[in-house]
Amino acid sequence: MTPARLEFRHAAVADLLQIHTHLRDEASLQLADRFLMSVEYTTQQIRRYPNAGALFRTQKASLMGIRWWSVADFPRYLLYYIAQPDGIEIVRVLHGSRNTKRELRET
Repeated sequence: MTPARLEFRHAAVADLLQIHTHLRDEASLQLADRFLMSVEYTTQQIRRYPNAGALFRTQKASLMGIRWWSVADFPRYLLYYIAQPDGIEIVRVLHGSRNTKRELRET
C-alpha cells in the first residue's frame, strides 16, 4: 500500500523555518535538526493513520476537518493537517501556547 501524498502549505513551511531558527538560536543546531527529523517521522505516522489525529474543534466552516497531531519528542509543537482522499495537507506547525484559532484563521 502506497502512503498518501504529503503536501505542506506555504504557512507550514514558514512555521518550520521559524521554529528551526528559534531552536538553533536558543538551544543548538543539533536540537533544531532533531526537531525536523521528528516532524518527518510524525508526518509518516499521519500518512499511515490520517484519521488518528484529534479533530480541531471549531465553529468556523473554513476550519472544519482540520486535525492535529503532536510532533514526536516535541509534544508542545502541533502539526495541523487536513486528510484528503488523495493525501495529507499540512496546514500549520504551531507551538501549543499560540492562539491556534487566530493563527489558523489567517492561513
